Amino acid sequence: MRCIPAILFLAVFSPGLTGCTGDDTGTTVADTDTDTDTDTSSSQFVVSGGGRHTCAMDPSGTIQCWGDDSGNKVSDAPTDSGHVDVSAGGKHTCALDGSGGIECWGSNSNGQLSEALTSTGYSELNAGRYHSCVLDSSGAIACWGDDEFDQVTNTPTGSGYTAVSGGQYHTCALNSSGGIECWGSDDHWGQLSEMPTGSGYQVVSAGGDHACAIGAEGGLACWGRDDYGQVSKHPTGTGYTAVSGNQYHTCALNSSGGIECWGVEDGGEYDGGQVSDSPAGTGYIAVNAGGFHNCAIDASGLGIECWGNDNYGQVSDAP
Repeated sequence: MRCIPAILFLAVFSPGLTGCTGDDTGTTVADTDTDTDTDTSSSQFVVSGGGRHTCAMDPSGTIQCWGDDSGNKVSDAPTDSGHVDVSAGGKHTCALDGSGGIECWGSNSNGQLSEALTSTGYSELNAGRYHSCVLDSSGAIACWGDDEFDQVTNTPTGSGYTAVSGGQYHTCALNSSGGIECWGSDDHWGQLSEMPTGSGYQVVSAGGDHACAIGAEGGLACWGRDDYGQVSKHPTGTGYTAVSGNQYHTCALNSSGGIECWGVEDGGEYDGGQVSDSPAGTGYIAVNAGGFHNCAIDASGLGIECWGNDNYGQVSDAP
C-alpha cells in the first residue's frame, strides 16, 4: 500500500486521493502486510508500507525501497524517474510510470508480476497482499494476481470508481456516490457482509481482514476482524483526513495532522510497537501502515518518519 499527503483525505482512497493499507496481510510476523497509499504527482514524497518492506517515491518520481529484500522486492526497484505512483504489497511492489503503465517487482508467487496489465493510461494503483488493482481514467477497476477468494474475478465492472484498496484476501473501492463496495474473502470476519451502507465516504483502506473508511464529516467507520481491537478501538469524533490499515492495526491522521493508531498493543508476537510507538506532535500530511511498522510524511512533505518492528530495517533504513 502507499501513502500520499493527506491533502483531503489520505488513507486509502478517496476521490483524487489515496489511502493507506498494509499489503502483505499475512498471519505471522514473517508474512504480513497490506498497502495503503496517498496522492501522487506533487512536490511531496509518497510512501507505501508492505509486509516487511517499504517504498517511497520522491517528487521527481524516483523510487527507493528498504527493509526485507527476499524476492528482490527492494533491490529490483526501478532506478529511473518519472513515476507517478507506487504501492507496496505483501511480497511485491508495483508502480505507475509517466504513461500510466504498470511496473511490478518482487515475488511472482501468485502472478503479481507476470499477470500485470500491459496497457497504459492507468491513474491509480494499490497493491494488496498477493494481488493488485488499478483505476483507469474512466474510473474502471482492473485487478490481477492471487484469486483464491475471487478478489480478482469478482472485481466490479463499470466506471466512475474513485478509489481502490487491496487487503489480504479482499478489496474495497469507492463508487461515484461515495458508496463502499468490497469483494473477495468474507470468511468469518465480515470483511464484506459488515461493510457500511450509504454514500458520501471519502476514503477507504483495506487492512488484513478488516477495513476502515472516512465519512463526509471526517468520522471513521471500521469493520471486519476485531481480535486486536483494530475495529472496535477506532477513535470517535470527526475531522480525520486519512486512514491506513494493515494486518492487525490501523492508523489515521486527525484534523491537526496528529497520528492516531489502534489495534494490537499487547506486547505479544504481533506487537512491534506499531501502535504504542506512534510519534507525538502534529502537522503530518500522510501516514501509511505496513505489516508491523508504519511510516509518515512530515509537514515539509520531504521527511519520512517510521516506527514499529525493525527486524529487517523497515524503520532504521528509512531514507
